[in-house]
Amino acid sequence: MTTLTNVLQVCRDALRLDLYDLSYMFNADNFRFTLLGAAALPRAGVLLRIGVFLLRWLQSLGQLQQIRHWSMVKNHPILFFAASQNQQKALESIVKATLNARFVGIKGFGDETFPMVIAYTISLLFFPHILWQYLKSVGDTRQSYRYFFDLYWLSCGYYMMARWVFRRVQPQGIVLANDHVMWTRALMVAARDEQVVSIYVQHASVTERFPPLSFDYALLEGVDALEKYNAAGQSDTAVFLIGIANFDGYATAVNRNPRVSAVGICTNLFETFAQVEQLGAHLQTRLPTLSFTLRSHPGDPRIAQWRALAYRLGWTFSDARAENIFVFLRHVDALIAGDSNVHLEAVLLNVVPLYYDFTAKKMDWYGFYRNGLVEYYNDPETLGEALQALHIYKQEVRYRARRYCATLNTMYDGRSTELAVSLIQTVTTTPRHCLDLTNWEPVAAVNGLHAYQLSCSDSDRQVVS
Repeated sequence: MTTLTNVLQVCRDALRLDLYDLSYMFNADNFRFTLLGAAALPRAGVLLRIGVFLLRWLQSLGQLQQIRHWSMVKNHPILFFAASQNQQKALESIVKATLNARFVGIKGFGDETFPMVIAYTISLLFFPHILWQYLKSVGDTRQSYRYFFDLYWLSCGYYMMARWVFRRVQPQGIVLANDHVMWTRALMVAARDEQVVSIYVQHASVTERFPPLSFDYALLEGVDALEKYNAAGQSDTAVFLIGIANFDGYATAVNRNPRVSAVGICTNLFETFAQVEQLGAHLQTRLPTLSFTLRSHPGDPRIAQWRALAYRLGWTFSDARAENIFVFLRHVDALIAGDSNVHLEAVLLNVVPLYYDFTAKKMDWYGFYRNGLVEYYNDPETLGEALQALHIYKQEVRYRARRYCATLNTMYDGRSTELAVSLIQTVTTTPRHCLDLTNWEPVAAVNGLHAYQLSCSDSDRQVVS
């Protein structure tokens, strides 16, 4: 930002931001569902969240050297951004294979950290604006401020920081692995306003609650995600189906064991310790010859309690913050979990997925049961019977993932990273109307999205159901 006029224009743009669209999963339409994951929610209270913001601003002052660092980066790189462990894992293989790439992030993710001191300092000026938005809010929107006032407050300064970074670095593009949280959506908007190419790489299965695509390009895993985004609303985003890059390094580790001997149990943010302990006690009594490993969600702050529960049950514990999900899955033959993307990751390795509904609500968040990826159980007895049968004979299940992974059982099985890198390098250097789509063909069964799949033989072609 070289002139006062430019600064004022970006300030005006920040004031016009739709705060609730940036924090999409916390807006009025999604707030009640967000509360279900209460274990990961911040402590509530508007005054408390204001205090948290001010504390983090003071902490950011110790990182002033980041401003100098980012002022010197001017080699037109492709930026990759991560704000969580799952996002980082989704991008790691791609960024390593991409020329002239920089992996940036916040909260310790990525190799370099954004200058958040700029975001927090600028945001101080927007306090009257955010306070006014809070005072005129009603219903669930007003309630959301009790948990996320500091996030709404930071949005404006974070957006302006992103535009400053883009003007200094002049990147060819930015690659993001999330489309519904403020950390990535604000970057998406800033990239649009600075005419930087934005590319979305899907990092987990998609639900019906996700927003319409708003990027320049989206690299989706399969037709399930494509259909859900198509239903979300019309978009100008160009979509390519590339499979699951995070799986590439484990494509040769598919489970071929003839029976189930080891079982993994993955929890998410909804389960209670009592629910899991009750199930565990029943399975141990019924199936004493099976070994069990417990793994909590990487975003669950209750890791010490989950580890203690595993110890009480005599189980192994897998730390999701230290052990890759596919490494964990290589050591089990069947997986028990509630509404979790881990079911898909299990099927990719031919590990039998058992959807156990701890809450008995049959939410089927990802549609895995509806689309035949998993088998459903809601009481310990029937689940025990299923495991007993699997202990005798374990069926093949990998074919079930075809809907979710476009490259499954094709010549590009295990080569999604290669496809992603090629596309990223192409779309960041070539105008959209000049793209060479020789090896791609339109997906005809969607309306409102410009979607492409690899051109291949009829036996390999992914079909939208």
